[in-house]
Amino acid sequence: VLRSPFSLLTGMELAVRGLVWRDGQVLLVRMNYGPLKGKWLVPGGLVNPDETVLEAVVREVREESGVEMAVTGVLGLRHYVTETQNNLLTILVGRYVGGEPCADGREVNDARFFTVQEALALENLYPVARLAITLASQGAWGLRVHPGANPHFQFMLPENVEIPPELVPSRP
Repeated sequence: VLRSPFSLLTGMELAVRGLVWRDGQVLLVRMNYGPLKGKWLVPGGLVNPDETVLEAVVREVREESGVEMAVTGVLGLRHYVTETQNNLLTILVGRYVGGEPCADGREVNDARFFTVQEALALENLYPVARLAITLASQGAWGLRVHPGANPHFQFMLPENVEIPPELVPSRP
């Protein structure tokens, strides 16, 4: 199991997945190692200590698939706790910006866009990916990245909520 420096310090892994949409299709990657080998997933991974979740998801999607994304919101959080693991996953939604899917050859051995129907028909689609695609395709994501936030101090808010610029803190 890969461990980030953050998880070594806190005992909790902070992870991200980036659901990228292009012309009604969703980006998936097929894992090449570990217990998820052969499974189709939404690309993602662990957050480094010097990154925000938005920076981490853009990096992870690029590293695993060669695709550039712009984050538009948060689909949801999944918190998984066992005797040996504590993992908080943020699933972010974004739009395609550029690049063509190309597996990194290390972590993933395939990367491509699927229609929602094609993706949901995959026998080896990971359950979290299945749930994320189903919810996002129904528009069931409500937290949007607040455009006025400091790049290193980010807010994700319901779509209809606006923060007056004078109330946006410049630091924590």
